[in-house]
Amino acid sequence: METSIFLAKVIGIYLAIEGLSLLINKKYIVKSVKGLLTSKGTIYVFSFFVLLLGIILVVSHNIWTSDWRGVITVIGWLVLIKGAVNALFPRIGTAAAEKFAPTKWYGITGLFFIVVGAYLAAKGFGWM
Repeated sequence: METSIFLAKVIGIYLAIEGLSLLINKKYIVKSVKGLLTSKGTIYVFSFFVLLLGIILVVSHNIWTSDWRGVITVIGWLVLIKGAVNALFPRIGTAAAEKFAPTKWYGITGLFFIVVGAYLAAKGFGWM
């Protein structure tokens, strides 16, 4: 349970800040993603960091429940899958990022991240 609480705090704070960033800095992020997509080596290196983070999350917290701990597990698996796909098939990850970059999804994703982040942080800090 201590691992779940710790991860809820960390992931919750991260998602809330990332969500706010997506809402506040959309133009900057779109330009940054477009610039990043021109550097295939950077994408490849980042994919291994994402893969490592996903492995750490899945190994340390593979708890399949229907409560907030299950949300952490699903996030861990999504991060692991994203890292593996980008490491094994970098063109697929690049193509997905290119489609996502110029769209309205930043606002929707930002709001989603804020909601999930606030939920996890509230659970982790005992506010809920």
